[in-house]
Order: sequence, then structure tokens, then C-alpha cells
Amino acid sequence: ASGANGLVRGIDYRDAPVLGFIAPIADSSWILVTRIDVAELDATLRSHLWLVTTGVLLVIVSSGATLGLWRHDQRMRTVAKQAELAFKLKDSEEHLRLAMASARQGLWDLSLDTGITTTSPEYAVMLGHEPDDFEESAAAWNARVHPDDFERCQAVFRDYLEGRRPDYVVEFRQRTKSDGW
Repeated sequence: ASGANGLVRGIDYRDAPVLGFIAPIADSSWILVTRIDVAELDATLRSHLWLVTTGVLLVIVSSGATLGLWRHDQRMRTVAKQAELAFKLKDSEEHLRLAMASARQGLWDLSLDTGITTTSPEYAVMLGHEPDDFEESAAAWNARVHPDDFERCQAVFRDYLEGRRPDYVVEFRQRTKSDGW
């Protein structure tokens, strides 16, 4: 032990690298010497490292799987909700279509983003046209509005666009296919 105390590295009688611990035993002339081959210690450490690495990888994989399942569940819930909303929207549109048809009220819609107009078949019939042959546009609508109603319609539309009115609601006359109002 040559006067060493505590943890030491060395070479044992077999010329093998060892890690040892040297400590005097209290109230005696004895010295406690323990040693372990570095190769054995390395094997133990490698074994523990393998276990720790495997454990960490299992935690990562299981976390990833859990996250993947959670995300899949969320996507499925979103898809189910979208399908339910699409069904409700289609059902609502069908109710509106039936109500408009039974009331013989026409529907005219202008997309402010694209300028494209959409009409219901009843709208075309109200104006004396066949629904399949009727093509609507903002310009055609403007041309059909009675001259005495035109400025009032435009003023209500401007007020609606500028937020001074909550809805675009205005009564007006339009020229029919047979030149009536």
C-alpha cells in the first residue's frame, strides 16, 4: 500500500490495471486494501450504461408513441367534429332551400372578395327567367334596379360596407324579363 490512502489506480500482481481503495483500520496496525479489475468495472459500467440507455430509449419511444396516439386521437376528434359540422351545414342549407322554395323567395349573394354572385332558382323565376339559363352579375343587377331605387340601394350598401348598418336590407324594384317591375 506504500503509504497511500483512499482511492488509487494501479497494476496488480497479474499486470492487470485495477482500481483500489486503501484505508487504515482504526486502533490497529492493519490496512484495508480492496481492488477491482478495471476491465470488470468497465464491464459493470457498460452493463449499467446499456440498461440506462435502453431505459431512456424506452421512455423516449413510449413517450413518442403516447404523443402519436394523442395526436391521432385529436385529429380523429377534429375530423369527426368537421364531419358533424359539415352534416349540420348541409342539413341547414337544405332547410333554407326548402323554406325559400316554399315561400317563393329568391336568394342573391355577392362575394365581396371575388365579385361572384350566386342566386337561387326562385330568384331567377321571380324575374321571369329559367333558372338554368339565368346568369347573374353585379353589373346585371345594377342594370335591372329601378332608376328611382338605385341610389337608395347604393347608399344602404355603402353604409353596410362601412359598418354603419348591421345588415344590408333594402326594398327595391327590378326589371323582369318581360320588362315589368
